Amino acid sequence: MNCTEKSRAIATTITSCKPAIHTPQRKAREHDKQRIRLKDVKAWALKRCGCSSSAEVKKYLKQLRIVLDLRMTSAWVAINSELAIAIKQLREVDTCTARELFKSGDRVIWDYPTGWGYIEKWFPLVVTKVIGNEAYLDMLENPVPVSQLQLVA
Repeated sequence: MNCTEKSRAIATTITSCKPAIHTPQRKAREHDKQRIRLKDVKAWALKRCGCSSSAEVKKYLKQLRIVLDLRMTSAWVAINSELAIAIKQLREVDTCTARELFKSGDRVIWDYPTGWGYIEKWFPLVVTKVIGNEAYLDMLENPVPVSQLQLVA
């Protein structure tokens, strides 16, 4: 037997002899019954913030410039006790509908994309109607996202 045949034979015996590894779970102790579990704290924090997922919470934490490891129970405890009100306020601002921001007849300035320079001579534009998060303006036939509009005082 040459060297390559020996290595193949060893590799075959190793792959065919997979030992069954059994790691027993630690027996629960009395104090374990009173500890706060991650899924419970996460559910409490999500309910208190009004968010539906941890991705949504992560988005608002990024806006607040707070870095937390959401895999840890202590992070969710901090969100539930200290940050829930701030996250809820940010969420209310985000979910504020366009009808509350703009109404028909309002004069607005549009933060237009590049290449629309000719539109500046028509400013301020008048909102004709608002549907969802899009507003129809008097000089344009296509709707514009409300996030790109600024109200003129």
